[in-house]
Amino acid sequence: MKKIFTLLLVSLLCLSAAACSEQKKSGVTPKPVDGVALAFDDGTDYYSVAPSFIVEDETMYAYYTSNATAKKRDSAIVLRKGTLKNGKWEFGKRQVLLTVSDSGWDAGSVTDADVVKGSFGYEGTTYSYLMAYQGCADKSERNQQIGFALSVSPEGPFVKIPEPVVKYDPAVSGYTWGVGQPSLISEDEAGKIRLYYSVGEELYTYTMTAELDCSDCSDIKGVDGAFMMPIEGLVDGVRNETIFNNAGFARKGETLFVVRDYNPVATIEPLVATAVQLASMPIKDTYSNEGEWTVVDERINALDLMGETDLDGWQRVYSSSVIKDFYGNVAGDSPELALTVTSFDESTREYRYYQGIIIYSSEYDA
Repeated sequence: MKKIFTLLLVSLLCLSAAACSEQKKSGVTPKPVDGVALAFDDGTDYYSVAPSFIVEDETMYAYYTSNATAKKRDSAIVLRKGTLKNGKWEFGKRQVLLTVSDSGWDAGSVTDADVVKGSFGYEGTTYSYLMAYQGCADKSERNQQIGFALSVSPEGPFVKIPEPVVKYDPAVSGYTWGVGQPSLISEDEAGKIRLYYSVGEELYTYTMTAELDCSDCSDIKGVDGAFMMPIEGLVDGVRNETIFNNAGFARKGETLFVVRDYNPVATIEPLVATAVQLASMPIKDTYSNEGEWTVVDERINALDLMGETDLDGWQRVYSSSVIKDFYGNVAGDSPELALTVTSFDESTREYRYYQGIIIYSSEYDA
């Protein structure tokens, strides 16, 4: 599951005199580099996790979860806009789009956002963008639920629908993690969307999907029609057990792609996944009891993310998404991924800094 970690070590050296000068101007202490360069650097005072990177025309909208307040263990949905220059995305300043409510189901945290484009009515206004996000009433990271927010622009402001759309009842399922980690695809480029999400119950963790009609967000239809996604074909590191969670989805034609955490998670802090897995399946087979995934890349891990350096690569790789357009289509000919990464000090096993995000190009020939 996606977690927010406490900053333990921030005394870092600047990588060069130029970088040091630039960081002094901005007041940001840069994160160290352990492999493939970060897409952008929030510095050591902010974590950056749970990316949803969406391309429209010549702009990349990088939605992700971060702390709203430097060095604090709080959460917000943040956006950076990227522009493609000389084959590389260059991102502007961070914009906080969504924060916790003063009270209610998402007063403790708001995390793991994804955004889809369409036509969504609510209280007399038609909105073009719908954000799904995970929320919690307190800091326990238990009883998570999924809510929606709406905007006329991909940059917000986003208007929250007050009640959660996918609810979790601890009286029925136990005081556990709940539901969350939403991923969205448009079904008709209008009001119908496909929602994928994780369920973490006491004995089992799995991924569900539902087709929702959000034409009128005061009366969303389809939540009760959710069903479990197939796990056949997925490969984990534990024999005879597959844990399907923390997944991002996108489609290419009649094929559905997923990037998911490779389980089990690390047994030494930080207790998150050390790799992610990319797989595909014909969309029609996702509705079948006999549907089976084809693994495209079994484990994208530290060895893959060394980059063109002699460094070891990122020790933790998790909480990822397929880069797509606002309707959920794979952006480009071959799937690119946005990955959360982090590292730790080899001698103390302590975190070196808050987590960051990289862009990774798969070798899959679509």
